[in-house]
Amino acid sequence: MFVEAFTKSYTSISKSVSYPNILSMRIVDSLTSIIFDSKTVEDLLNKIKISTSPGLDLLSPLLLKSWSRSLSLPLSLIMQKSVNEGCLPDVWKTASVTPIFKKGDKLDINNYRPISLTPIVTKIMERVIVTNMYRFCAQHNIIPKTQHGFMPGRPVVTNLLICINDWTLALNNNHLIYLDFSKAFDKVPHAALLLKLDHTGFRGQFLSWIKAYLSDRKFCVRVGDHFSDFTAVSSGVPQGSVLGPLLFLIYVADLPLHVKRKISSFADDSKLYGNPLSD
Repeated sequence: MFVEAFTKSYTSISKSVSYPNILSMRIVDSLTSIIFDSKTVEDLLNKIKISTSPGLDLLSPLLLKSWSRSLSLPLSLIMQKSVNEGCLPDVWKTASVTPIFKKGDKLDINNYRPISLTPIVTKIMERVIVTNMYRFCAQHNIIPKTQHGFMPGRPVVTNLLICINDWTLALNNNHLIYLDFSKAFDKVPHAALLLKLDHTGFRGQFLSWIKAYLSDRKFCVRVGDHFSDFTAVSSGVPQGSVLGPLLFLIYVADLPLHVKRKISSFADDSKLYGNPLSD
């Protein structure tokens, strides 16, 4: 039951579908490769929390942290080879999903949230990649200032303070619309995401790696000691990953250019506000 319910979140879009024009300026500069050095990998291995649950590769956090110095060089070489060749081991693209009860009727399957576990080594690799991508995004202003989700220095508090300030200044004129996209992270079309990544400067070997990272993913559902069969993931950015949230932010980065009023977002939650009678 859980497999069927969680699979409904994904979408399958024909390759012949045409996507709207991207309104943001095309970034001429490019990020085409990522460099992995053993010192950075070792530092990240040392920061692993022992309480972290392992992925389906069963590499425990205690083992990775205890042997960080010995493992950092071979792992950095594997990661570098992965990006250079645009491919990943299948186990790095496989997640174990645990249903977590939210509230309401426990017999209603819609009241359970899927929590994905991916291999710890994959998350270490993604942290190196995300650091480079954030730096590139900051240099070229790719993520709009209206976006506060998963952005350094822009927590939910700044999102609320800016909105409250704007609403207070125009208390009598503002109208407000809340947007909450259903299963937004799961429904991102891979082809459209890759087009936007290329448009914003992520190209070459690195873009080939992201394509491989998104492709042929699968998951199984774990309840106690029981595992379901594996099911393919046809869309979306990987839940439970380090890289997934940033990919989503890049995908929706041009949203403010599509609206005529002010917008403030926290990941997939957006608030549109302003005087509807003004030009």
